[in-house]
Amino acid sequence: MEIPKVYGNWAREMINTFWTKPLDNGRNPIMSKAQIRQQIVLGIARLQETDGSPADWTHCEHCEGTGIYEETSVTDKQEERTVRGLCYQCFGKGRQSAADRKRNRNYKSIRQERERAY
Repeated sequence: MEIPKVYGNWAREMINTFWTKPLDNGRNPIMSKAQIRQQIVLGIARLQETDGSPADWTHCEHCEGTGIYEETSVTDKQEERTVRGLCYQCFGKGRQSAADRKRNRNYKSIRQERERAY
């Protein structure tokens, strides 16, 4: 199966979540390899449909174009970066589609409404 390059981070995270991480923790995988493959194929088709043309995508400022969400913490004057998973604003693409930008605007407005309510 050939995965479009731009969705590689997303596919790797699916494999890590459902296969690698459970094995690392001494548990059985959550899904079989065939099930993971099926989810990746269906997920990529869905992402391509909603993302539209890559020509319309913009650079993701949240993850600095890497597609990976990292938290930075400073301890004892030393900066430490911890990988938390795929960037939730671009879904691991490193660039945002029109659908990503719309979703992020909606999340931001909902968050602002909640903050005003308190």
